[in-house]
Amino acid sequence: MATTIDTNQWCSRFVKCKGCKLDSECMVKPEEMALVREDGKIVDKWAIRTTAMIARELEKIKAT
Repeated sequence: MATTIDTNQWCSRFVKCKGCKLDSECMVKPEEMALVREDGKIVDKWAIRTTAMIARELEKIKAT
């Protein structure tokens, strides 16, 4: 089954935006806005959290 997704609903394709219904989870501390190095890898904590948030919402859609 194909799922059609309105990309405007999902944080403007991962641009650090404001305004969607999930905005409260996107709010980040200033230190989370910057890339960090963990175990020799560059990590974007905001993108990881946002990806998890979107995955949860997609699972909710699939379940209906």
